[in-house]
Amino acid sequence: MKMKLGSSSTKTDARPGATPRKRDLKKAFLLALAIHAALFVALLFAFQWKTQNEEVYAELWASVPTSGTSEHGGPVKGDDGAAEPPPPESTPAPEPKPEPPAPAPKPAPAPAPAPKQTLAEERKADIVAAQEKAKKQKAEQLKAQQQAEQKRIADAKRAADEAKKKAIADEQRRQAAAKAQMEKVRQAEAARLAQAARQNAMAKVRGQELARVAGGKPSQTTAGVPTGDRTAQFQNLSGSAKAAFIARVTACIRPNIIFNVPSGVRRGQHQAVYRVRLMPTGDQIGAPHKTRGSGLPGYDSAVERAIAKCPKFPTVPGTPMPGEVTLTFDPIDSK
Repeated sequence: MKMKLGSSSTKTDARPGATPRKRDLKKAFLLALAIHAALFVALLFAFQWKTQNEEVYAELWASVPTSGTSEHGGPVKGDDGAAEPPPPESTPAPEPKPEPPAPAPKPAPAPAPAPKQTLAEERKADIVAAQEKAKKQKAEQLKAQQQAEQKRIADAKRAADEAKKKAIADEQRRQAAAKAQMEKVRQAEAARLAQAARQNAMAKVRGQELARVAGGKPSQTTAGVPTGDRTAQFQNLSGSAKAAFIARVTACIRPNIIFNVPSGVRRGQHQAVYRVRLMPTGDQIGAPHKTRGSGLPGYDSAVERAIAKCPKFPTVPGTPMPGEVTLTFDPIDSK
């Protein structure tokens, strides 16, 4: 029977009516069925893999005979054949329970979100901030103005002090210049008066000398001593006194002699001798008189200019001023 069915099916497949299209549909159906079965098995395996197994605890007790029973399970008998009462059953000590795991630290609560400001509150905050900013700017501006004013006052004070110091210095310079000018005028006036007095005295002495030469009365000096008598008194002095007077007069004249002495000039070779008439005060009367030239005209002129630069001869205490004095000059002394 089976063989018949097999042959029947074989024949059915081999029928010319079985097209390739039908064979493809059959293969596709079988493939889809296999894929769904594999997917179901995978889902089942994944579900069992993710499920955690519960822990199971079991206690094992050894089968130890108790003291009230025999090895065969019967009650234990005593010596008299009576059964002993079983000992009281001891309750096993309870197993210590495992300590529960420490609880995990609770996370810090998140800060509560700040409540949103309303539009009116935001506007109010903006106004307050703007007012604070304007107030700060106004304070800074006021501070800058105060600093500028203080600087202006300090600059003005410094300028005023400098102007005052300059005015004082200018006034001091002006007063000093005026004082110097006044002193210069005073000195010029004193020199003019002295020169006028000297000229008047010289004119008076000259007149007296002329009168004496003409045969009149002997001329008198302002001190009441005749000129000849003064000269005689000077000549009667000791040599040291006369030498001291001549040395002082020569010291007044010689520095003013400006002359280039020729080479080869020896002492005493070119001497110039001058006679100078004097008043009792030491002032010269007229120009010096050259009694002997040195032979060097330039040197003679230099000596005359030097004598004129010492218009008033120095006095020596205790020595009368002679009416006239003779002075000798040597070019060697001017080197």
